[in-house]
Amino acid sequence: REMFGCTEFRHREPSQRQLELDALIPGYVARLSRKGMTVRKLFNEYRSEHPDGFQESVFKRSVRQYRFHTTVVGHVEHYAADQMYVDFAGDKLEVVDGMTGEVKKAEVFVAILPFSHYTYCEAVWSQRKEDLIKACQNAFEYFGGRNRISSDLFEKHVGVTEEQLSYELYMTENQIRSMKRHGMFIGIHGYDHYWLGNLPRQQMQKDISKALEVMDEFIDRNCWVMNYPYGSYNAEVLDYIRSLGACLGLTTQVAAVDISKCNSLELPRLDCNDFPPKSENYKRV
Repeated sequence: REMFGCTEFRHREPSQRQLELDALIPGYVARLSRKGMTVRKLFNEYRSEHPDGFQESVFKRSVRQYRFHTTVVGHVEHYAADQMYVDFAGDKLEVVDGMTGEVKKAEVFVAILPFSHYTYCEAVWSQRKEDLIKACQNAFEYFGGRNRISSDLFEKHVGVTEEQLSYELYMTENQIRSMKRHGMFIGIHGYDHYWLGNLPRQQMQKDISKALEVMDEFIDRNCWVMNYPYGSYNAEVLDYIRSLGACLGLTTQVAAVDISKCNSLELPRLDCNDFPPKSENYKRV
């Protein structure tokens, strides 16, 4: 009976320390949902406020037991290539412009196939629809998905078709023809809007060549303008576009052009984002 007796004979009243910890645990667990919060940080806070409190192992066990009894867990059956989960994760990254030293913030887009846990990550400039859509398309391409799936998900979650949104955000071919007819000089901005300076040479050349092919009607192949996506380029990019007839290249450096000093393929510029209400970068010129 002493060894295998009923639990009532082994029950002990919790100590004052245990009662104090039990009262604190719900608040600690609720704070675990905050970005950057960990059980270790909570334990350090607990010990600083309660020097005579329990050790970390007891604290972790109390947290684990509380979450086990209060957290509802459901089982979801996943099937191969059936779904893709997407979200923006963690803190923003810092991207330093190699030419100007300017620091920009970038979001971390993450896509995962729940059946296999196969994961795709990409840094994008914002959580705006256009960046989200492009990142989803890139994820589908990475996973080997089909454009139809991307289009269906786009319409379901955005509320309009890709064609409808494109009509609002981008110019039509007739509008580009009209601009050229009225004296505007048309250039290219890459095909998939990749960081050209970070791509393998073959992929970089393929992206630029596809952009030239698409814009062939609107540009002069013997003298065309390159606007580097995200301002990203390197010596290989410069050599390649020069061999294809590029006469001017525009970077993201904010400045006025001095023809006598500037390399024709590395020109600074001002764009609409350098003026109010977006910014006042134009004052730096």
